[in-house]
Amino acid sequence: MSEAKFDSLEALKNLLTEEQVEVIEERERAQREFAAKDFHFQRMIARKNELWLHHDKKKAAWKPAEMDERVFNKVSELFNDEKSRRWVIHLIYEFMPLSSAQQVPKMPVNRKCPFTGFELTGLQNILTGDRDKHIAYVGKTTDVMLSGIGLQELYRLIRKCSQDFNSKNGRVVNYVLDSIRTESLEKQGD
Repeated sequence: MSEAKFDSLEALKNLLTEEQVEVIEERERAQREFAAKDFHFQRMIARKNELWLHHDKKKAAWKPAEMDERVFNKVSELFNDEKSRRWVIHLIYEFMPLSSAQQVPKMPVNRKCPFTGFELTGLQNILTGDRDKHIAYVGKTTDVMLSGIGLQELYRLIRKCSQDFNSKNGRVVNYVLDSIRTESLEKQGD
């Protein structure tokens, strides 16, 4: 028997019964409708997340500096790598919204920012003359500390991915942001 390839339903119509063709057409129509509904739902979630992030940025009185391409690319590489994606998602949970990131007042040990490689210090050390280091920021419950530039580029990646809601990364980021947003709204309601 020869192995014939069929590229469309039209080529198969003469081999299938009318009922089978109707079932296949109904499935294709349902898939198109689902994709359209899913697209609109993802866009709605992305818009809600964008408004929430924008409102929180105003509340945090955060002024972004110029983009650091090297750091942004490193954060993007870590997020695109399947092995380190979970760690970056953990950081998103810990540092978003931006108002939850706190400057470290005093650091007992020297640390480096995982994104920038800059040495970090606390606010107290800046006042006493340790000015060649960057102020450390810590999230809600994590022990990971980021520099201001590292936090800024993480935020830029989140904004970029949330706006690209139809891609895999966009869906992941919007899911994470949506869960953080709904959790914070539930806490406010209590």
